[in-house]
Amino acid sequence: MIEKMFFTHGRGNFLISGSQTVMSCWKHLFCYQRRSWFGKRSRPWRDDILSTRSRGITSKGHSKKLNKKILFFSVGVLFLWASFTEACFGQPAESLLKDLACANCHSGVTIESDIHDKTPNLSHAGLRYNPAHLFDYLQKPAKIRQHLGPARMPNFFFDSKEALAVTLFLEQQTQIEEKWPEYPSVLRNYQSGQLNAVEASEAKKLLTTELRCTTCHKLESEGENASINLSTVVYRLRPEWLQQYLVAPHIFDGVKTAMPNFFYQLDVSRTKFAPMLSGADEMIQLTTRYLFSLNQSKREQLQKVYAQAKSTHPEINAELGEKIFLAQNCVACHRHATLSFLAIKNAPDLSNEGARVKKEWLEGYLKTPQPIRPFGFYPGSGSRMPDFNLAETETAVLSDYLHKQKRDVVPTFQSRKLSAFSMNKAQTLLKEKLSCLGCHQLGNDGGRIGPNLSSLKNRLQPAFVYRFIQNPLSHQPETVMPKILLPPQTLDLIANFLLQQEMPKSGAAYLSLVDYPVYAPPGQSSEESLYLKYCAACHGASGDGKGYNAKFLPKAPINHADKTYMSTRPDDTLFDGIHAGGYILNKHHFMPPWGQTLRHEEIRKLVTYMRKLCQCEGPAWAE
Repeated sequence: MIEKMFFTHGRGNFLISGSQTVMSCWKHLFCYQRRSWFGKRSRPWRDDILSTRSRGITSKGHSKKLNKKILFFSVGVLFLWASFTEACFGQPAESLLKDLACANCHSGVTIESDIHDKTPNLSHAGLRYNPAHLFDYLQKPAKIRQHLGPARMPNFFFDSKEALAVTLFLEQQTQIEEKWPEYPSVLRNYQSGQLNAVEASEAKKLLTTELRCTTCHKLESEGENASINLSTVVYRLRPEWLQQYLVAPHIFDGVKTAMPNFFYQLDVSRTKFAPMLSGADEMIQLTTRYLFSLNQSKREQLQKVYAQAKSTHPEINAELGEKIFLAQNCVACHRHATLSFLAIKNAPDLSNEGARVKKEWLEGYLKTPQPIRPFGFYPGSGSRMPDFNLAETETAVLSDYLHKQKRDVVPTFQSRKLSAFSMNKAQTLLKEKLSCLGCHQLGNDGGRIGPNLSSLKNRLQPAFVYRFIQNPLSHQPETVMPKILLPPQTLDLIANFLLQQEMPKSGAAYLSLVDYPVYAPPGQSSEESLYLKYCAACHGASGDGKGYNAKFLPKAPINHADKTYMSTRPDDTLFDGIHAGGYILNKHHFMPPWGQTLRHEEIRKLVTYMRKLCQCEGPAWAE
């Protein structure tokens, strides 16, 4: 049974699967033939149709044989595809999880993705893209690369300030990963100028008739929408970059690119680019000028909006953009020469999703994601669940697959109907005694660290709610939710209350990645990592008491960098406060107890780190 097809492709393998194999074969069959440019120039077309570089095969007989092989191969694949679709392509959900690269952010998914081979390399985004387009695209992403199948750029809900920061960062990315020969001198700079009618006609004929670009690309009203629409080039790309790209596409797209070398190839010594056609540089210049003569009004409109954003927010800079870029784990899908995957996954473990959430909620969430953790899966990381704009069939397939993932056998929890008195008692405990609302929102009250508890019954399975309150780490090892010792009757009361209350849920929204500083463990030391993970959301990454969650609390958190105050607190007192919570020190009960979550050694490390923050010691009498 054929599951994937491989072709020799430059220095590596060209991998196509499923129906893309058929389309690719047919397109290459008709694209790469011997032709002349306007009947005036001969062209030594390569017969190795899938190579990004010429391999020097110029035999006409070889070309015919190769085309015949591809024709029969395509027919064979069509037959197999029609007859054995599921066997050939595997389970639809697994294929979709691979195309969307879910495992690059979520743990508990073992389906590896080849997304890096499909998406643009952002190491040189500043050379490639018009920043005004990036600014617009980051706020309103739309599918551009039609040949990627289900893979797509999701929406990260960036506002204008966040998009501006990321754009400024990408604008500075100008690194080419390998050393290549210099481009032909005439193509190093773009010579702009209006095309006359004859030149425009000649350029369009080159693209549609001679190069057959419209076999894959849309160009105005002509061509196939099977790749990038060439009519969008003018406002998306930089003209000088396009000229260099047409010299050697593989420099920017990698050796697995399906874009052929039409005009230049490396010479035998690999020290310079040699023209494959007479007048190659003229054709590249003509093509670039023609493409940049289309849709100029949209480019001008985007430029105005981008210039206005920079003028309105002069405080936004590329350094902030890099933090946001890393917070959203953009390198999980895009290659970058100097930035790599996060050391830790920045999204929930999906291996137990079926035991955790309800299927109806999951399907709705995948279709229209709503913020659950306002400032990151790990508090302060700023990570977000993006919207992939999934079709109904895709959400149904994914939700069905994920809901079957059950790692734990959770004992059944039989909820009981609470009386009005018990409901009021549970609500009073949450507001006046327990620390839950220091992290969670309930109605209009509470913090913004964990999920909103309002209407929780629509999202989570009852048994999971009960067991998770009882021992969070046993069901979700990566959680920062502390284990709090509760009497069985109190645990039962709180679980039933949360599963029955229906307080109005305020509009869900992510906290601004610009207005609140992004940080995430690991830190420079084990002590700093612990502090960032468990303390910084309220007390701030620098210990100044101004963490992103502080403004949502009824009382300001302690300033651990305050030398005057901290020098009055013995180490034992700090230890007790961390271990037993704020209530034990007559502070606010929203400060949770960490004694059942952290080892004594870890609590002592936190005390040591607090001393570094305040640069002070405890009172002399405490020694």
